[in-house]
Amino acid sequence: MSQDAVPRTSALTFEKGACCICGREDGEVLVKGKAPTLGSNSPEFAFIRCPECRVLFLDPRPTDESIGLLYPDQYYSRDFQPIRQAVVQKSSRLKQRLQFRILRSYGLIREPDAGEPERGSHWAPPRPPAAVWDLVCKTTVFPLAVRWSPLLQTLVYNRRFLRFRRKPARVLEVGFGNGLLLYALSHLDTELFGTEISPEACKVLAETLGAKTFCGQLWEANYEDNQFDLVIFSHSLEHLADPMRALREAQRIISPQGSVLVSVPNPDSLSARVFREHWTGYDFPRHLFLFGPDALRRMAQEAGLRASVVRFPLESGLYHFTQSINSRLGLRLLPQVLRRTLIAQLLYLPIAMSTAGDVLTASLSAEK
Repeated sequence: MSQDAVPRTSALTFEKGACCICGREDGEVLVKGKAPTLGSNSPEFAFIRCPECRVLFLDPRPTDESIGLLYPDQYYSRDFQPIRQAVVQKSSRLKQRLQFRILRSYGLIREPDAGEPERGSHWAPPRPPAAVWDLVCKTTVFPLAVRWSPLLQTLVYNRRFLRFRRKPARVLEVGFGNGLLLYALSHLDTELFGTEISPEACKVLAETLGAKTFCGQLWEANYEDNQFDLVIFSHSLEHLADPMRALREAQRIISPQGSVLVSVPNPDSLSARVFREHWTGYDFPRHLFLFGPDALRRMAQEAGLRASVVRFPLESGLYHFTQSINSRLGLRLLPQVLRRTLIAQLLYLPIAMSTAGDVLTASLSAEK
C-alpha cells in the first residue's frame, strides 16, 4: 500500500472487542502487536480467544463509523490493473484451446449444443477431445499447465465447488477486492454478482466483467431468498464487523442445493504459533475476527449451515507461510514465486494435509 493509502491513526476510533457469536469480552490473550500500516503511533492490539466459541476477536477494534478509513480507494486501485489487462488482452489461439480443453476435461465447461450461443467463455471451443486423450493429458500436460496459470489454478483446484445444476449459475462474491476471482469464474457458465464497500471497486468490476455489483454490506443489498447457487467469502469474512449476520444472510439467499464457500486464515496453524505477531493472518487491525475449524463449524451451525467440506489448500497456505517468514525477518528473503515450485510444495505438504495449514477453506451447505 502506498503512503497515501495509510490512514491517520488519529482519524480512527476504537471500541471494546467481543466474540461475534456469544458477545463475550473476556478470554485468553493469544497475541499482541501493532499495525505497521498505522505508523509508529499505532496502538497495541490483541487477539483474544473466546473460551466458549473458540473465535478470536480483535481488542480494541475499529468502530463501524471509522473502519472504512482502513480501506481507501488506493487499497483497491493498486490491484485493478491486472484485471483490466486480463480482460482486454487476448490470449493466443493455442492457449485458448488448451485452457478450454483443461476446463472441459475437469467437467467445468461443456460444448454448446448445436445453434446454442456460447456463455461465460472468452474463446471459441475446439472440437471435443476424446475421453482417452483427456485422461492422458490429465496425467501429463494438464497439471503442468495448471500449476503456472493462476486462472486455471483457481478453477481446477476448486472444481468440486464449481459444478452447478443451474445454467447459468448465479454466483455472488462478498468483498470481491480486486475482482480476479470473479474474472476466473467468468470463464464458466455463470451470472456474476459482487459486494464491496469501495465505489471504485464496484465500478471497475461492473465495467470490465459486467458483474452486478452492490456498494455496501451484504445484508444491505436485499437479495431475494434462494437467489444464488454459490456465495463466496474469499478472505473477506475476517474483515466484517458482523460475520454472523453475513453468514445468516448468505444462508437466506442461497438455493436449497446451493452452498457457501469460505476461505479464511487459520489461527490454529503451525505458523500462527511459531511466528506469533508476525503471522500474516493477524493483519492488525483489518482482521476483526479469526476462525479455526471448530469455531467456523460453530458459526455455521448458528447460521443454519453445515460444514460439509473442510480442507487446507496447499498453495494459498504456502503463500501465507512465506509471507510470515518475510515479516518475521523484516525483509523479502523468499519470493512469492516459491509457492509454485514443486520442492516447496512437497515440504509444506505435511502441514497442509493436517489441520495446521495457514489457510482454511470450508464449504457450507444449507439446512433447508
